[in-house]
Amino acid sequence: MYGQTEATARIAYLLPEEIAQKPASIGRAIPQGRLWLESEQGRVITEPGEVGELIYAGPNVSMGYAQNVANLALGDVNDGTLRTGDLARVDTDGCFFIEGRRHRFLKILGLRISPDAVEQIAADKGFVCAARGNDEQLVIHVEAPPSIAVDEVRNSMAKSLGLHPSVVAVNPLRELPRLPTGKVDYQCLSQLA
Repeated sequence: MYGQTEATARIAYLLPEEIAQKPASIGRAIPQGRLWLESEQGRVITEPGEVGELIYAGPNVSMGYAQNVANLALGDVNDGTLRTGDLARVDTDGCFFIEGRRHRFLKILGLRISPDAVEQIAADKGFVCAARGNDEQLVIHVEAPPSIAVDEVRNSMAKSLGLHPSVVAVNPLRELPRLPTGKVDYQCLSQLA
């Protein structure tokens, strides 16, 4: 299943019989809900495989946020619709797949690079890592012993991403900094050279 707090936790689910064929999918919208994708320009995406922001509408969407007492009088500012901030694609069966976060993308040498996708590719290669960067360089912090072959990791990752190795930096760390929740501390990583 997939959800967000603003939609009382559940937005989509994958049918049990589809788990083996689509293990990375979040499935379809829950009953009485609707999912769709929109481009950055607000165009509704209908083509399977095209990536856009995942939008959800349903009776379980919260009314909004109250920052002060006056906000309580605003009523339903969300109007039953939640812009999730997640980028996704849909397949020909109508199942959705999360591709990353809208605000966690880099554009390096004209290519859109998702740090989330970088981390998944590295995991598929057997590395635990955290990716970040800017539009000029991708930085991959890899949990690895000091003896790691940095050039091999950089070249392998660059090839998998379709990037020139000169725009990929690999920083081996004994362990990634983590928050008390166990999630990677990206703010701490941003302070590393």
